[in-house]
Amino acid sequence: MSGFSPEFRLLAACCRWPEDEARAAAITAAAAGPLDWQQFERLALRHRVVPLAARGIRGRDGVPAEVAARLAARASAEAVQGLALTAETLRLQGLFNAAGLPLTVAKGVPLALLAYGNVGLKTSRDIDLLTERACMLPAARLLEANGYRSLVGDEGILTEAGLEHALAFEKDVSFVHRQNGHIVELHFALARVAQLLPSLADHIPTQEVRLGARPIRTLESGAYYAYLCLHGIRHTWGRLKWLTDVNALLRSGVGDVAALHARATAEGIPRLSLVALSLAHEVFGLEVPPVLLAEARRSLPVRIMVASARRSLREWDGSDQWSERSMIRQRAVPCPE
Repeated sequence: MSGFSPEFRLLAACCRWPEDEARAAAITAAAAGPLDWQQFERLALRHRVVPLAARGIRGRDGVPAEVAARLAARASAEAVQGLALTAETLRLQGLFNAAGLPLTVAKGVPLALLAYGNVGLKTSRDIDLLTERACMLPAARLLEANGYRSLVGDEGILTEAGLEHALAFEKDVSFVHRQNGHIVELHFALARVAQLLPSLADHIPTQEVRLGARPIRTLESGAYYAYLCLHGIRHTWGRLKWLTDVNALLRSGVGDVAALHARATAEGIPRLSLVALSLAHEVFGLEVPPVLLAEARRSLPVRIMVASARRSLREWDGSDQWSERSMIRQRAVPCPE
């Protein structure tokens, strides 16, 4: 990981998954040299991986007690927030089921269960819900009747004009709960541009993950991988948490790397997959077939995106983002020669 600070390298080691001997060895090696522990703490906060950072340094010699204590306290608070979002996700799934409205939960709780087997290890700030385009208005009314206000429209009510604008130019509408502040992004598509994830525009394959006896409907693992590749590059992979989720999902046994890359290729985003795999290989030591790494090195668009992502991982402030149309213009996705 040339070009990254010692503090970032330690943070990346803490974010490796699963918790095996290789992860422990990586943490030990990264923590061996001089470190600015306050900078490590700042990076954990910026990259939104506090639970994994706190877990990685717990009980290790040389860690300042005050840094370990602050990170542990923040991790506990985020675990409480995660439980609240879990309860709300289950409540919303029940409301949509009772109303007969289709609902798929993306990222958040089900991704934490698939990737880590633990909702307390993934930092989440909102709940991403996906319904059918034709069901957006009744779904919005259901949310509004159950404590949410729309961030589009007058007095917290999503108007038909506001919905028409969203359907034409966006892929989701945001809502916030009037009492507890939970944020819901109600999606009708995973991508704004039909050329990206084309088969998922018409039919999104799903699976159920279980939290105890309660099922949560979410994306099928291949669709998840493709979606996470697109989501990460939209933000130039500027937060380590997005790459951490991809790596953990790939290491969770949902499918081998080559098969998931083939799925992303079928969705029209082979280059975005190669970017994710190249970064996960460098940052977390993910085993990637050599033929795919060679393909990534041969592709100028992939090399440009990897360089941009490495820069963002070091210094991203939220402003450097790629629109889906710019991805097509800059050949981030294949287009006719």
